[in-house]
Amino acid sequence: MAVVEMRRVTIVGHQSMLDQVMTVLQRLEILQIDDIDESLPSEDLSFSSRSVTGSDALLQLEEQAARVRSALDVLDKHFRKPAGLIETFAGTRFAVSESDYRRWSETEEHTLPAVSQAQQLRDRLLELQAQQRSVSEDIELLRPWRGLDVPADEIQDTRLFRIQLGEVTGRALDQLSEDLSAVSGAAGFAVISQASDVCSILLYYPKKLEEQLLIPLRRAEWRPAALPPVIGTVAQTIDMLEERLKAIAAEQDEVIQAIGTLVDERLALYAREDELRNRIEREQVKELLGFTQRLFVIRGWARRKDVETLNSAMAEVSPAIVVEDESPRPGELHPVDIENPPVIEPFEVVTRVAGLPMPHSLDPTPYLAPFFLIFFGMALGDAGYGIVLSIISLWLVKRVNAVGLGLKLLHMLAICGIGAVAAGVLTGSWFGDLFGLPPLWLNPMENPLPMLILSVALGMIQILTGLAIKGYDKIRNGQLVDAICDELMWIIFLIGLVMMLVAGSMSQWPQVAVVARYLAIGGGAGLIMTQGRHQKNPIKRLFSGVLSLYGLSGYMSDALSYSRLLALGMSGGVIGMVINDMGRRLLAIPLVGWIIAIALLVVGHLLNLLINLISAYVHSSRLQYVEFFTKFLEAGGKAFRPLAERHRYLVVKPDTASSEK
Repeated sequence: MAVVEMRRVTIVGHQSMLDQVMTVLQRLEILQIDDIDESLPSEDLSFSSRSVTGSDALLQLEEQAARVRSALDVLDKHFRKPAGLIETFAGTRFAVSESDYRRWSETEEHTLPAVSQAQQLRDRLLELQAQQRSVSEDIELLRPWRGLDVPADEIQDTRLFRIQLGEVTGRALDQLSEDLSAVSGAAGFAVISQASDVCSILLYYPKKLEEQLLIPLRRAEWRPAALPPVIGTVAQTIDMLEERLKAIAAEQDEVIQAIGTLVDERLALYAREDELRNRIEREQVKELLGFTQRLFVIRGWARRKDVETLNSAMAEVSPAIVVEDESPRPGELHPVDIENPPVIEPFEVVTRVAGLPMPHSLDPTPYLAPFFLIFFGMALGDAGYGIVLSIISLWLVKRVNAVGLGLKLLHMLAICGIGAVAAGVLTGSWFGDLFGLPPLWLNPMENPLPMLILSVALGMIQILTGLAIKGYDKIRNGQLVDAICDELMWIIFLIGLVMMLVAGSMSQWPQVAVVARYLAIGGGAGLIMTQGRHQKNPIKRLFSGVLSLYGLSGYMSDALSYSRLLALGMSGGVIGMVINDMGRRLLAIPLVGWIIAIALLVVGHLLNLLINLISAYVHSSRLQYVEFFTKFLEAGGKAFRPLAERHRYLVVKPDTASSEK
């Protein structure tokens, strides 16, 4: 289908209805709102651009959202299931009914108690963690002094002696002993403990000799001990602190258990956070609107098919609201959206990754879909892998509650799995040669040439299709001469050359060679005469036409790029055959051989499927982007992004669907 037709929409109403209008628009998800200053021509009436509610309302909403997020962070930190492989890569969304979502999200009454309790419990945990760190640090400071059997408060200077606890380096211990003895026989120390190169000592010396001992103590790297408060002996204090640690740990467990009672409120908190984020977006979008003293003005874009729905919704809010729609002005760039039938829609993933087409251009999705399906099937090339891929993709749709592009990707892989089944049946590949089933067409391992020819032929067909699409687009835009001179001439020339290549194998139809020759000569002559038509000088015009034939090398190179389909299909098949051969050899091991063989086959084929799945997707996409899109697609369109309700963790389903966790 073509790019969806867009309409420029203007909504005018009284400011008292603005909040209700914005809420309805967000739930409808059909209007992209533009900045009034950019969308309104300068000669039109000028509006003031200001938010009716101001920054205070926005700040209040952001604070509420931050509190809810803080509560969720507390829950996620202590009671979040470990993410499995699927959740790590695909994420997990929780399905809730619309009535539950509205009940949980629209007021604070369902979530405020949980948010307040979570905040209190978090604060208490932080206090306990701070106490735990402080007590642990005190224990570490006291541990070297555990052997001190004298109460610490009794270790103090006398009238004549200085008595201190401190640390010196272990390598200087003997030298310090000699230095103290040399100064005075009354000076000395007692070693309390030694760990690594640090010694904890009790030092004593006459006060009158303090200046004489400065150099020996500095040489020993003396550091006075800074001990926390000690009650009784150090050992007794450490025991008390360790008991305190146990009490803190026990209280932490109680607090965490209390947090666990809030787990059932997680979905309600998710809903409340989503609603607050959506309200924040509504407030931010108000900055794009225009205002008079009493009125608001909204300017934006809507799909043509949604304009009637928009009119009806605004009329339900108030008959006084005015909605006008008009076609885009000439040259005005509007947002782009594409729409396709259900069977084609999943392939929009390929288009959106490359970039949407420009407005008034063609949507490439319906044209690439059959080619992508065929190429993916040939690249994966195994019926067993195709069945597994389709089953896993459809299971993941339910498992992760996928939405948006993720949902389309899974649906596309499920469809492409069918293409792989078809390719596998034709080539006899069922998990490699595991079942030994014969091919319906050919075995590329024994005779790869037909598959190579098919790959290149399909590539040439897609290239010609791209040229035909470009020609059609030009005709649609009134460029008939350009379509004939450029695209049609190349199509005739390329078809003629291809027919000349295959005419040798069609001797029973000699007229094919004649037709091919006329097509090639006619197409080539047409290119020579028309490709320089923009040159005024006839010599330059002729030279440009001849030079244009060099483009043939590009088309041939593009066609040969499709030979990768043969290589990808064969590589996956060879690896599958090797896995099967290893499994058969393991069957010879007595008793456990069949168990090991089954494990090898399951793991090996799953890994081979994963590797070939990535290769098939990447290379099939590359063929679209490099060989196909370059023939006709003018990318660069800005995606249509309507004001919408956005959900980070939830999938809101109709009330018939029950909530599940």
